[in-house]
Amino acid sequence: MPLSSGDRISERAVARGFSPGTEQPAGHDLPAPGGSLGPAGMLLARTLLAQAFLVSGVGKILDWPGNAAALARMELPLVPALLVGSIACEVGGGLSLWLGYKARLGALALAVYLIATTFAFHNFWTYPEPQWHAQQVQFLKNLAILGGLLALASCGPGPWSLDRQWGHRPDGA
Repeated sequence: MPLSSGDRISERAVARGFSPGTEQPAGHDLPAPGGSLGPAGMLLARTLLAQAFLVSGVGKILDWPGNAAALARMELPLVPALLVGSIACEVGGGLSLWLGYKARLGALALAVYLIATTFAFHNFWTYPEPQWHAQQVQFLKNLAILGGLLALASCGPGPWSLDRQWGHRPDGA
């Protein structure tokens, strides 16, 4: 009995190590990254998440004195080390997301960084009424970004990523 075109596609997918009917390597139960938006959807999601961190990290580099003064006003210790660490997280993690290189690890690192900075800098419940609402909005925006990072860490970077192009497993190994 001749194979249908769908059967031939499934045979090729299985031969390449993919589960039949999915874009996932055999043994992975997650849905194909990108869902109905396809690979372009995951690339767009990674790009939008990354831009927030890249712009912030580059901004810290370009205005080192202003950012160092802001941290010093908060009476934080080791201001230069904190600033270097922030820049490394934001630029390194942002590039990881954008390029799709070790994107799951980059997303998790940025998630940890975002949790720490959100509670340290946008603890709206400690602000007086005029600033309370603005800080609450920033806090909630960071929670939304955190959700995107966790989704990316769960689903992987999608097929249009350096990890996938270089043959790395989507689970980050």
